[in-house]
Amino acid sequence: MVVQLGILKELKVWRTIGSSAYRVYRYEGKLNLLENAALLLCWKEGDGFESKLMKAFLSMDISLSNEEILCYYSKRWDIETYFRTAKVQPAMDRYQVRSTQAIDRYLTLLMFSTLYYQYDSQGSLNDGLHHYRIQKKHDMIEYIYNQAKSEATLDQIKTWLSVA
Repeated sequence: MVVQLGILKELKVWRTIGSSAYRVYRYEGKLNLLENAALLLCWKEGDGFESKLMKAFLSMDISLSNEEILCYYSKRWDIETYFRTAKVQPAMDRYQVRSTQAIDRYLTLLMFSTLYYQYDSQGSLNDGLHHYRIQKKHDMIEYIYNQAKSEATLDQIKTWLSVA
């Protein structure tokens, strides 16, 4: 699929945000339902110009400079990735809630699970999730071992684990 963007406002301009440098292409204009928006297409210094390495940033405030847009997103990125990890990894990304009470309950459950994972591993959310997955595998192996030791058949174990 080819997307025609019109005129790019800036071409091949290096911008340094924090400790990283980026090649930035900026487009300003109509994008789907947005009458006027700024779209930044960025590649990190040293990366090729492959689409899978590209980062795209959209701002509806076209008065912001490239640096301001990238700086705002760099501050938001930790929050965005946290919520994605907190929702997707524990399989809580499939819930759809609408009422204020349901949203409050969902966020409470999300925050509680995050605290549990971090407390259990004494590290970050990712450390906690990794620790939980390893522990789950250990528990499964131990369960299968104990069932086999008590002379349960393989078919019985598969049935108990709902994999028959």
